[in-house]
Amino acid sequence: MTPKRPGARPSRRKPCSDGNPAVDSCLDCHAWGARRWGNWLCHGCRSWRREHATIASCRICSTVVTVGPDGYCRLCRKQGTLIREDKQLLDMRAANKHGQQLFLADMFYVSARDRRPRETPSRASGTPDIQTAPTTHRHDPAQLRLFAVRRDLSGLRGREHLIDRCDPNIAARVDAFVAEHGHRHGWTEKEIADTRLGIGILYAFADDPAAPIKASDALVLRPLQFPITRILRVLDEQGLLIDDRQRAIDAWFADKIADLPEPMRDQLGVWFLVMRDGSKTPPRRKPRAEASINAQLRNALPAVRAWAKDSKHSLREISRDDVLAVLPEDRNDRAGCGQALKSIFSVLKERKIVFVNPLARLHTGYPEPKQSLPQDPAVLRDALNSHDPSRAIIVALIAYHGLRMGQVRRIHLTDISDGRLTIDQRTIPLAPAVTRRLAAYLDERNATWPSTVNPHLFVNSRSAWRDTPVGHRWVQLKIGEDLTVQRIREDRILDEAHASRGDTRRISDLFGLSVPATSRYTNTVEHAAFAASAEGNHE
Repeated sequence: MTPKRPGARPSRRKPCSDGNPAVDSCLDCHAWGARRWGNWLCHGCRSWRREHATIASCRICSTVVTVGPDGYCRLCRKQGTLIREDKQLLDMRAANKHGQQLFLADMFYVSARDRRPRETPSRASGTPDIQTAPTTHRHDPAQLRLFAVRRDLSGLRGREHLIDRCDPNIAARVDAFVAEHGHRHGWTEKEIADTRLGIGILYAFADDPAAPIKASDALVLRPLQFPITRILRVLDEQGLLIDDRQRAIDAWFADKIADLPEPMRDQLGVWFLVMRDGSKTPPRRKPRAEASINAQLRNALPAVRAWAKDSKHSLREISRDDVLAVLPEDRNDRAGCGQALKSIFSVLKERKIVFVNPLARLHTGYPEPKQSLPQDPAVLRDALNSHDPSRAIIVALIAYHGLRMGQVRRIHLTDISDGRLTIDQRTIPLAPAVTRRLAAYLDERNATWPSTVNPHLFVNSRSAWRDTPVGHRWVQLKIGEDLTVQRIREDRILDEAHASRGDTRRISDLFGLSVPATSRYTNTVEHAAFAASAEGNHE
């Protein structure tokens, strides 16, 4: 089961038209009736969280949520108290064997204000009774939805008539902000009309028109050939979207640990949540990049699977000898596995899930440094003189100025002025060969996407109608199969190291490298194999 962080409900819910907060289910026990002022928790779950600070996987339902000292969540314990007789000891597994009974929120709680006897206000003498009309309460449409029903529009032949179900006032507001967004981003009239129609249909079928639209509900438009990506982007810009789609890394993580014992899955789930979302409570941690989570889990899984195969069911059972037994012999593999296991056990130790960190004061070494090599000058010249202006300028920026992948993707049009590039608090005078290729690329960019509002220098057919940078894959495809950004950058640094005769300070300041990283390049200055190739890397 994919772990879910408690309290992760998006906070961009809007109130209903009558001013009252929308109603939804409780984050922890799923009781119907939670509201925004209670942080989408019923009163019982708010008290439960105050009394218990442990967030772990429930021993019954395996949901990662606040659990009590016995390891059960509030919903499972509530089910046990519901069916017990004569206040006997609870058999939690038997009580939850056939499912759980959900409740309406706060039905078992009486506030102190409600306990006080109500006093009828005394009228002043001589004050006549005023007859008032009976108060009418506006019906809250959000309370009608007790069960989520997936709609299926695949059997419909037409789609225009569906907009007739939408409230005219909402339809007019949708028309206004979609048209403004589309004209600002250079959309065609057909793209604006399709987006307007898709959003109108979503509001026509919404149970609560005043509540934000869930991204999962928008997927119902896919059989009708609507631009789902544009629709979600417009709703998100207006603050009308709740992105409840499962993230790719969540599905990937659940698939990778599916074959492990349940205690190990729960413990790795806690580590995954801390790495993905960080921790704002002591011990605090910042969220890590998905690439880091991916690499660490891949390095640690062989060792964890070996322990599971050796009849180890929990990471609490792992000792220092168990760690030494699974560490690979290869230097790079040993360093990667050791670093990943240290990350896992340090997080679990901080969360008091394991009692001892078996990798404490255990040195697993460092990866073997790779020797940088120059590139074939003919391949670089071919890329620099490419007929594709975007390929030529990307390779030129890396080959002449040593930019990284992320720097290439993040360059804005305003970062280039008077022949200088300002990036990462550095000002780089552009080489004449770079400015020539830049001018050719800008001419093509203006001719291909004249109405794009994307502020980034590099755009493609997808990002031209957004404000996001191009992806890593697009940059790599432009460069070609024979080259990579890192290889071109290393060739540039090697060339500068030989031109400066191994000036470490100059290389470090010019490319933002540390002294140990710079030494990888300066150590090749006296090497005979690099002497011949150092002269042939200029255009």
